[in-house]
Amino acid sequence: MSPPSLGRSLRRGALVLLPLIAPSLGALRAAPARAAEAGESKEVKLQKLYDQAFGYYKSGDYGRAIRNWDEILRLDPQQKTAGDMIREVQANVEKANAKRLAAVMGHVKRGQYRSALDGLETLLENGNRTPFASDLQTQLEDISHIVPQAPDKGKAWRLTVLSIDAALSYNENYKLAYNGLRYARELDPADQRIKSLLDWFLTRHPEFANFDIVTPGMNLLDYKRSLALDHMYGGRLHQAIDTLLEVLALEPDDLVALKRLGSAYFSLGLRDKARGAWRHAANLDPADLQLKKFIRKVAAGSPPAN
Repeated sequence: MSPPSLGRSLRRGALVLLPLIAPSLGALRAAPARAAEAGESKEVKLQKLYDQAFGYYKSGDYGRAIRNWDEILRLDPQQKTAGDMIREVQANVEKANAKRLAAVMGHVKRGQYRSALDGLETLLENGNRTPFASDLQTQLEDISHIVPQAPDKGKAWRLTVLSIDAALSYNENYKLAYNGLRYARELDPADQRIKSLLDWFLTRHPEFANFDIVTPGMNLLDYKRSLALDHMYGGRLHQAIDTLLEVLALEPDDLVALKRLGSAYFSLGLRDKARGAWRHAANLDPADLQLKKFIRKVAAGSPPAN
């Protein structure tokens, strides 16, 4: 009879003969093990965890290795080696998975949020537990619940996808994200998904809730153009430029913004930038006589009217 079969027979016999007081053979075996573990010194526990972590590390199971090092730090926060190994593995995994993370961000750029989340979860399972990746996972879970994949149609959704990409990317641009979602909401007020994404953004970034409020009766771009003109008249040329660039980030061919941008650059002595803005505007409207006058004045150096 094999040992497992013998063990089962003994347990059955014990249950028949001593049903009230006899412990199972499994409990008898487990008790010494638990007692031994309880009696282990912290140093022994730490060594076991280090040995296990090293084995996981060698086999490429970085997730389990990091969990062991985390447990080591829980037992003894002064274990510098465990902290160093966590940082080293995370850096190596992030480098090795750079292409896969780039693919995740490519899905984000195309509005494929469910696909982006699936790809990211695979990275996280492989131990790529960086602050950026963890935060990105949380955001993608929220976004993909609202819209797994953005509709491939219309300016409103083009701007929405642009905005989400600006909010999630490494070099996040929250102002662009906020402006883009507001503008998309104006363009398609009936689409509740865009409203939900704007609400989600404001929940994560409540500092924007009362920031840059549009003047009642104006739409976002009219408000920005007007604000930029006020800055120019007040001599706040750098602020004017920043505001006009916000408009052009949403509407690259906005004629009024391009003309005013050229004037602001010219007033600061940035003639090459002024020429570039005005030439872009002139290509959009070749019949605009004012633009032709502005471009001539770049060479002469005299200030144009706004």
